Amino acid sequence: MIEFVYNNSYYVLIKTSSFYLMYNYYSKIHYKVKNNFIEKKILLTQECVKQFYDLRKVLTKLLKNIVAQ
Repeated sequence: MIEFVYNNSYYVLIKTSSFYLMYNYYSKIHYKVKNNFIEKKILLTQECVKQFYDLRKVLTKLLKNIVAQ
C-alpha cells in the first residue's frame, strides 16, 4: 500500500505521478466494502469519532463554566 501511495503521489517537478510517467495512465484501487470486516471497522471508527466529538462538546462546556467562575 505504501508503494502504491508513493508511486501515485503527485510530483511538482515532473507535474504528474511516477506511475503515470511509466505507464501513461493513472492507477486506481477498486474495492468493495459490503458486508465484510472492513465495513464493520468503518462503522466502529465512525462511532468512536462521534463519541470523541460528544466528549469534546461536554469538556468545552465544563471548561467554559470553570473559566466563568
